[in-house]
Amino acid sequence: MAPEKEPLEPSWLAQVKELLGPHKRYHRAQTEDALPSGVKVEQASRFPKEVAHFTRWKIIHIECSRWDADAMMKRAEVHVVDLVDAATIKLNPALHSHALELEAADDGLVVSNRGGFHSKPDAVQKLSDCGCEEATQIMNLVRSCVMYEPGKKARHENDAKVTTAWINVCRNGHTHGLHSHEPAKFSAVYYVSVPESKEEEEEEEDSLSGHLVLRFGSGGNEGDPALGLEDDSWCLWDHVEPKEGRLVIFPSSMPHGVLKVSTAADEEKPRISIAFNTGEKNVNLEKYGKKNKKRKKTE
Repeated sequence: MAPEKEPLEPSWLAQVKELLGPHKRYHRAQTEDALPSGVKVEQASRFPKEVAHFTRWKIIHIECSRWDADAMMKRAEVHVVDLVDAATIKLNPALHSHALELEAADDGLVVSNRGGFHSKPDAVQKLSDCGCEEATQIMNLVRSCVMYEPGKKARHENDAKVTTAWINVCRNGHTHGLHSHEPAKFSAVYYVSVPESKEEEEEEEDSLSGHLVLRFGSGGNEGDPALGLEDDSWCLWDHVEPKEGRLVIFPSSMPHGVLKVSTAADEEKPRISIAFNTGEKNVNLEKYGKKNKKRKKTE
C-alpha cells in the first residue's frame, strides 16, 4: 500500500513563508492553542464613544516572556479600525482619483514594492497643501487614532503627528517585501480601494490576495550540534484582510509585507492604500519638491 501523500499547502502559505524568512515553525497569532510556550495573544473589540467615525476597533495584543524571542515581541499591539460607510464614501472617491493621477505621472519610488506604484513620502501632505480636504482628514484621523487609543492615556502630540505619508497602487501580481518603518514611532495603512480576487469562488482560506502580513516576532535558535542545540526556530505572524475604509495601526518596528495581489479586473479597480508614519524626527519633505522642480527643468 502506497504511503499517503502529505496535502499540498495553499499557495498563500508558501508566500507567507517566503516573505517571513526560513523558520522551522510558523504560528498564526489567532490559533492560541498552537502558540509557543510563553507567548500570549489576546484579541478584543472596542466601540469608542468618543469618536463616531468608527464601527469597530479591534486590538490584537501580544505578550511574550520567552528569553529567546525578539525584543520587539515582548509587548506589541496591532489596531484594526473600520470606518462607518458614510465616512468611507466621503473620503475614498477623491483619494482614489488622486492616486491614479499620481500613478499616471510615474514620479514615484521603488522601496518595498515589487511592481506597482509607490509615491514619494510627501504625496499626501502635498495634496493637503493644495486643498484636498480628504487628504487632510485622513491624516488627522490617523493622528487621532494614534493619540487617543481606547482605554489609555493620550500619547504625546509628537509621537502621534503624521510625518510622512505616501500612496501605493498595486495591480495583478504586485507585492510588497518584508520591511519596517523605523525610526518612526507608529505606522498605519488605510485602504482606499480593494479589488475582487480572481480566487473569489475558492474557499476563503485558499486566497489571501493583497493581505497585509505582520511578523510579531520570532525566536528559538538555528541549532548547533556542537552545543547540543536542536533547530527550534519559530515565527509568530498574522494577516489582516484589506477592506475599503479600514485603517491598520502598528509599531513602526514591526516587520510587515503584502502578499501577491490577484485581481479579476485590476485595470478598472486596483488595490490602493495610503501608508503613514508618525513621530519621525528631522523629516525634510521639501527635498522632494525641490527634486521634482529640478527634474521638470531638464525634461
